[in-house]
Amino acid sequence: MENSIEKKPTERSIQDYLSLGYIYLLIMGIIREVIYYGCLEVNILSYSNVLDLLLSPLVFLSSNPKVIFSLLFFLVVIYFFNKSKNKKKLEDDLIPESEKVIIRNEILMGTLFLLALGIFAFFIGTGIGGGFKDAKKLKNGEFETSHQITFLPAEKLKVKLIGNNSQYIFYVLENEKHITISPIVGNMKKIIKLPSKE
Repeated sequence: MENSIEKKPTERSIQDYLSLGYIYLLIMGIIREVIYYGCLEVNILSYSNVLDLLLSPLVFLSSNPKVIFSLLFFLVVIYFFNKSKNKKKLEDDLIPESEKVIIRNEILMGTLFLLALGIFAFFIGTGIGGGFKDAKKLKNGEFETSHQITFLPAEKLKVKLIGNNSQYIFYVLENEKHITISPIVGNMKKIIKLPSKE
């Protein structure tokens, strides 16, 4: 009976944390997309399938490698900060091992909570900030072309690429003040990234 009580704080496996973490990232990714495209007056959910929604946080994070390193660094800093606060308790031989397990679990929970808070602030912040910034550029016609899209059979357009999913591409035509949405399959031959003007 005593052993089962001691094991309670560590009942969750790494797989559980990864699953919960991915669900949380998924929710944050969807909310970010809805906010960002909402600022641009596009209902992104009506143009997305289930796979697009499931992959949205991974697509966003993989397009920003610096963000991944920043989150990992943030996680490590938080973990060691929480651990250092409880270092004396963990090293005290008079404290029973069962209490140390609880302390370690509290360190982990505190780390995960602060990381979740950081991810929330990041996703919501980039959604709102990026959305309002791009909406202002769109309204003022300040977008610079970033890609060249070749449509079938051979029509070439210079555009500012806003984003895409598995079915649609979202872009702003040169000197336009609204977003154009085009289907990808059977409509597009290639997309070329233009050299940066900076």
